[in-house]
Amino acid sequence: MKKITSKLVAIMACAVVGCGAMVSNAPIVSNYSSDLSAKAVLVDNSNLIKLTSTSDSNFDKRVVQIYAVYSDGSSYYSTGFIVGKHTVATCAHGLYKSDKNGYPTYVNVYVERCGSSSYNNDYSFKVTYSADKKNILVKDEYKKTANRADDIGIITTTKDLSALGKFDLNTAYTPDKNNPHTYTVKGYPMEDGYSEYHRYQCYSSGNYRSIINGGLRYYASTLHGMSGSPVIYNGKVISINVSGIETPSSKYNIGVEDISWLNDYIS
Repeated sequence: MKKITSKLVAIMACAVVGCGAMVSNAPIVSNYSSDLSAKAVLVDNSNLIKLTSTSDSNFDKRVVQIYAVYSDGSSYYSTGFIVGKHTVATCAHGLYKSDKNGYPTYVNVYVERCGSSSYNNDYSFKVTYSADKKNILVKDEYKKTANRADDIGIITTTKDLSALGKFDLNTAYTPDKNNPHTYTVKGYPMEDGYSEYHRYQCYSSGNYRSIINGGLRYYASTLHGMSGSPVIYNGKVISINVSGIETPSSKYNIGVEDISWLNDYIS
């Protein structure tokens, strides 16, 4: 495994493939494209660990990389995680773009990805969007407002994923503000200045910060592409990582506080 220690860098969570950002040892101020809705943040004193082998004890085969392709040919990477025999949960902004006719034409889901061409071909799959089947779906409220609190979606496949295991959800989770819990975020960065981490599973841990406007805030680090990552506490998913905030005085990432919507769509 290999770790990154933060250098006060803020970059996007889901972006157009091929768009890069110059990264240096100094803080960066970026101009973000209007169709990109979220950022990722490397947090001080929070290491992001890159896993270079699927045999590493920290590698989690329930965490997947998602590649979505839209009708105009644009494509986006994000992260997802298995929650049912046929179901992958993720963020809505990786599955729905209002300025690109909504849902993607198709998504590729890569299981046990560990390098540019290394993934489990037996369990990786493609889903072509079907409005009738609702096999790619985001919360209705997100389509109306793109609100961070509703940034949640699912992918349903006919492939049986049960051999890979699944995450249980804790939809009743309440943080302890007097004794902050430590959360772990696991996902797949897109390159955007960190090409050596693209297509490798990474993870980071950090403490609870606050809850504001439906967003669970925490100090774990993420990179562009890790939107849709599970936020884990005591072995269960309590949130979905969707965004980050960086100001001169504070840096943290944000997850969807209420993930109970998923329960109606797990199969």
